[in-house]
Amino acid sequence: MRVVNKTGSPIPNGTAVGFAGVNGLVRIEIAPYLADGSAPNLYFIGVSTQDLDDDEVGFVTIYGRVSDIDTTGTPVGEVWAVGDLLWAHPTIAGALTKVKPTAPDNVVSVAAVLAVDATAGQIMVRPTIELNKNYGVFSDSSPTQTLGAIYTPQAITFDTTDIASGVSRGTPTSQIVVAESGLYQFSFSAQFESGSASTKRIWIWPRINGNDVANSNSEVTISGAGTTLVASWSWTLSMTAGQYFDMVFAADDVGVTLVSKAAQVGANGTAAFARPAVPCIILEVAEVQQ
Repeated sequence: MRVVNKTGSPIPNGTAVGFAGVNGLVRIEIAPYLADGSAPNLYFIGVSTQDLDDDEVGFVTIYGRVSDIDTTGTPVGEVWAVGDLLWAHPTIAGALTKVKPTAPDNVVSVAAVLAVDATAGQIMVRPTIELNKNYGVFSDSSPTQTLGAIYTPQAITFDTTDIASGVSRGTPTSQIVVAESGLYQFSFSAQFESGSASTKRIWIWPRINGNDVANSNSEVTISGAGTTLVASWSWTLSMTAGQYFDMVFAADDVGVTLVSKAAQVGANGTAAFARPAVPCIILEVAEVQQ
């Protein structure tokens, strides 16, 4: 591919590069690609096949051999061998690595090592670009979430983003917003506690942009003072860019609460043995199809 370097710095032969714009001649501008999740996978182009000074027009290989480069792995602290698969590097712009990255970094398979040498090395470039899938894990460690009235739906809120890419908490924090259109799976685990001996019915269902999702409700029961119930299931929903998801619960008794338990530090074999906290709600979001 014929490209131009407008970065202000030289781009050496063998640099992994990505799309950086289009100049006035409608020619693709390139820059060293960093696979840290800051740019989409589809911005990756290939590997420069010559030294390119600033403002110089030249070529990037998108399929084929790139020669006369260092393929020892030394520049990135690795040892490469013939046949090693190389990936766009998540922390060194323009570099390659034999260690496959994982989310939230980009996963772009770039090349395979053909010959190992510090100056006369060769790689076979054939990028395999998989589209990013968005995801998120959200939780809430508030001591309780309570109902204000019976038969009155209330949105469940989240105070922590454990990990996320393309999915975020909105305002209010009951809203989980998707940045891109796609088919998403929403899986949750909610810990309820009963405040009295009576049997109580609880309903849980999702909403998209504040509207109930048809045929999505489930009913569970709980009874016994201090009894806990963990409700857990999932919904698969089609979302468009910018829409938000929230989940609501309602009950026929206000003695139903979502409860969290603090982490414990102690010796094994005692009541205070070390264990992680129990959030009152955990929500996992995974895009299953774009």
